[in-house]
Amino acid sequence: MEINRDSISKFDQGNMFAILADFHSQVEIGIDAGQSIEKRGYDFDNIVICGIGGSAISGDILRSYLEQVGFEKQIFVNREYTLPNWVNERTLVVASSYSGNTEETLAAYHDANKITDNIICFTTGGELEDLAISNGHQVVKMPSGMMPRCALAMSFFSILTAFLHLEIVSKNMTEDIELAIKDTYYNLKKCSKRYQELTNNEAIKLALLLNGKKTVLYTGKVMAPIAMRWAGQLHENSKAHAFFNVIPEMNHNEINSWDYKENNSDFRIILLKDPSENPRVQKRIKVFSDLLQDKANVYGFSSDAEYLLSRMFEMIYFGDWVSYYLALMRGVDPTPIPTITKLKELMAGE
Repeated sequence: MEINRDSISKFDQGNMFAILADFHSQVEIGIDAGQSIEKRGYDFDNIVICGIGGSAISGDILRSYLEQVGFEKQIFVNREYTLPNWVNERTLVVASSYSGNTEETLAAYHDANKITDNIICFTTGGELEDLAISNGHQVVKMPSGMMPRCALAMSFFSILTAFLHLEIVSKNMTEDIELAIKDTYYNLKKCSKRYQELTNNEAIKLALLLNGKKTVLYTGKVMAPIAMRWAGQLHENSKAHAFFNVIPEMNHNEINSWDYKENNSDFRIILLKDPSENPRVQKRIKVFSDLLQDKANVYGFSSDAEYLLSRMFEMIYFGDWVSYYLALMRGVDPTPIPTITKLKELMAGE
């Protein structure tokens, strides 16, 4: 299906186009939200970020980014109803739920409330806000009105900024991170203009290649959360199959599944590359791509932005637009997620 203004107005009933076009503004909104937190002392040894979907992905990106810029304390992203057994009174628990009503995050919050006073909640409201206020825990309040997956940048930058504001991230790292945040904002703003154009648009070109195919994403440890985000957006926005794995692990098993060319025509392989990955991982990505050149359709993407944070969010943003345009090509509205909605209804009925 051709992408034009008519197809956008026909299928994009939730106006995701406008939300994507203004994605960069979420950086500023997230900063404002994060800076609103009251300065309290949190004495802790490690951090657990509790969330699901877009909220959990924010935690994954934060963990990967902070590891690369020198943050020394462990960050664990928890997608379960319960907390890991090692969580104790010296764990900082971040409960992140855009709606404030995510049942897994609420259950983990109840667990945390029995163990530690070090709890910060990031939400637009809902039950999580009510519980946090009644228990004396800080709430970073974000504006509502979006699908949670569309609020990724707002969620991420509210947590990162709160960490800076509370000096959870040491002062000697703050200046470089603030420069990276500023660069990310301007880079996203520049990319927004490019992806809104309906001619010579790299996101539309890639969506055409993915249409009717299954997408498989590979990358290294640093960009693994970005690959997971791509897969999730293809699932929810495009209603299309997508899978991801991480190098070097997949080089020791999954690589063999690409041996026979006749089995690979239904797939498109996307490699997300970044210079911050281990040099051996970078070489593995190249060698893997060369090995598959005559066996499968392989496409590599990377950003040349100066800062890692900018590169991460440029790749996230590119993937979001690809999933959006692929949804239109498939004749579906990218916003509704009817099967997830139905599942929640059935779970609530038990």
